Amino acid sequence: MTTPLSPENLTLIAPRKSAGGRDIVSARALHQFLEVATRYNDWFRRRVEEYRFVENRDYSKLSTDNQEVVITLDMAKELAMVERNEQGQRARHYFIACEKQLRSALASPALPSTYADALRQLADSVEARQRSEQALQLQVQATTQARHELQTVQQVVEAQQPAVELVAAVFAAGDLLDLETVAKTLALPGLGRTNLVKRLVDEKVLTKDSKLPYQPLVNQGYFQVRHKTHTDAGGRTHATAQVMVTMRGLDFLRRRLGR
Repeated sequence: MTTPLSPENLTLIAPRKSAGGRDIVSARALHQFLEVATRYNDWFRRRVEEYRFVENRDYSKLSTDNQEVVITLDMAKELAMVERNEQGQRARHYFIACEKQLRSALASPALPSTYADALRQLADSVEARQRSEQALQLQVQATTQARHELQTVQQVVEAQQPAVELVAAVFAAGDLLDLETVAKTLALPGLGRTNLVKRLVDEKVLTKDSKLPYQPLVNQGYFQVRHKTHTDAGGRTHATAQVMVTMRGLDFLRRRLGR
């Protein structure tokens, strides 16, 4: 009889933390889930000998009679795979999903609570956020529990909507933002790109003539200037300069203009 892949059945083989902080699974529970016909003690002993698992590295005995043994997540995946039945495939897929979820939990930063926290975390968390999103999608597909976790995340996102919107806008634009993107990200009333430039000139951030940032602000890492040249149809060469705002510069402008 095939055991349905339900949250209740998966709970039987759900990984837990050992005293040393490792992710472990009950060997007896896995044997039960895999629906192995062989007696548990004989099955476990044969698998250890056949695949050369090492005690205190791949598994640990909690009792002298081998009735209580815990195994690492890697060993659990391998045992599920070599069983070569439907339950083994299901268990292996579940362990892979759990492993990705655990890695994402370690790699992903906490949701920022302020604009400043969001900006500081963004530069280091782009790749981690992508892994977290992929793991979250896998969780949603794998178990009902994951759907509940997603609902919790969504509630947190709604509570932190301003910070999330800022992160999303900056993430879409990249590490350097042009002034149009800055204007949209700051979302100050009546402050499109044109009015933003005027305001920055008034605030002595950009020079009046060239509309480029003052050099001390460039030195502080708030701005970069991209110089480009192009040749028109008449063969004349023209030089242009584009003002780009860094992550630090975006936070600087938010504080400067939001006073």
